[in-house]
Amino acid sequence: MMEDGEFYRAKISELERKRLDLQEELGRLRKHAEKHREIRNKKNNEVKSIIQTLKEVREKRRVKLEEMGRLKEELREVKDRLRKVVEEKREISWREHPNEEDIKRRIDSLEWKIQVVPLSLEEEKKIVAEIAKLEKEALEAEEQRKTYERLCQQIGELKARKEKILTSMNSLKEEVAELNKQIKFLEEKFNELRGEADQAHKNYLELFEKIIKGENELEKLVEEEGIYRRMYIKAIEKKKEKEENERRRALKEKAAAIREKLRRGEKVNIHELRVVFLEEED
Repeated sequence: MMEDGEFYRAKISELERKRLDLQEELGRLRKHAEKHREIRNKKNNEVKSIIQTLKEVREKRRVKLEEMGRLKEELREVKDRLRKVVEEKREISWREHPNEEDIKRRIDSLEWKIQVVPLSLEEEKKIVAEIAKLEKEALEAEEQRKTYERLCQQIGELKARKEKILTSMNSLKEEVAELNKQIKFLEEKFNELRGEADQAHKNYLELFEKIIKGENELEKLVEEEGIYRRMYIKAIEKKKEKEENERRRALKEKAAAIREKLRRGEKVNIHELRVVFLEEED
């Protein structure tokens, strides 16, 4: 049958082995937990960076869209103005009027006639009136020509402005399309990183729960091991005490037998005398 001391020692060895195994397992779990915590923190930092970049890109897109809106409004105004100017020019070009050069030639001819041809007063008055009428027509024709040329110039300028606006709008559309691609990519990256961060956090929490459970189990093992160690010490002390009592009893009995020999006058040796002395010292 196993003695108490041996039982306690075997139990201590068993608990110590379990404790060491558990401590090793806890070390491994803590290492993995720290790894997932670092991954989570790294991914969260990358997510923050993505959010900031997204904010900046979206702001750029907002500015571009506002500029496109302004250009659309300007384009509408330019088209409206161009339509009106073209209509005004069309009205002038459709209007029939004498050619300026023809009018000038007729005026020169009439002036020459007055100077070289003998005319009556009545005929001269008619020619002067005709010249005045032609000069008025020439002035109107010149004004009409200038207006026509001014409208043609305005049409050219408006068309050039229209093309410039359309070019700018096309450029902005391309830039907005590129920004939309960037935003889509960043949003996908954001979701990917957020998912990785969430998974790392989930793994960390699962490992953390295992660590807490393991630490509680370790605490119980340490406490149980401590109890058995104290019981083992008590058992050893009890065994020593028992052995000491047994030694003293045997020494006392042996010393009593030697004293009896001395009382009877029997001869004793030095070793037997030493036993008596030792018993008396105890």
